[in-house]
Amino acid sequence: MVIKKPTVLTVCYPIVNNRILLGKKKRNIKARHYVYGVGLFNGFGGHQESDETIIQTAKRELEDESGLIATELTKVGVVLIVYKDSDKMIELHFFTTKTFKGVVKESNEMRPVWCNIDRLPLSEMWPNDSYYMDMIITNQKFIGYFILNNPDDKKILSYNVKQIKTLPEHLNHVRYLRSLNL
Repeated sequence: MVIKKPTVLTVCYPIVNNRILLGKKKRNIKARHYVYGVGLFNGFGGHQESDETIIQTAKRELEDESGLIATELTKVGVVLIVYKDSDKMIELHFFTTKTFKGVVKESNEMRPVWCNIDRLPLSEMWPNDSYYMDMIITNQKFIGYFILNNPDDKKILSYNVKQIKTLPEHLNHVRYLRSLNL
């Protein structure tokens, strides 16, 4: 496996009063060789621009896709998505916010929906979400990886998600992948 630098993405979840705001993808978005699924629920996020910190990216994407402006973010997880049949990787940074301003509004990309945290639509979310959504909801810090065949295949071949005390700013993906003996 050739180890290349991963594409860095953020995913942010507003959580208030036992409800979590999810966005249902309205259209396929092809960005930097990845196609994201129409009809799936997800948090709000996207690609980090070269002049942004990871927190700036999370705030920008949340506002662009939901209309909400986060006044405080909590980073809860970092996950590496590795594609077995490709040299592409994604490094996902997960955030929650309980403090925000603005009004929830639909964007060209996402239709926001408030969901009860006890009744998440996991069957309509990315398959890997079920492995860490409980940690996201409870603000437990976690790190992990998922191996899939390719960017178009949602079948998980291998994974590991573990709770940790302190999150890294970014994964040292080369050391991390070598430690997995992939």
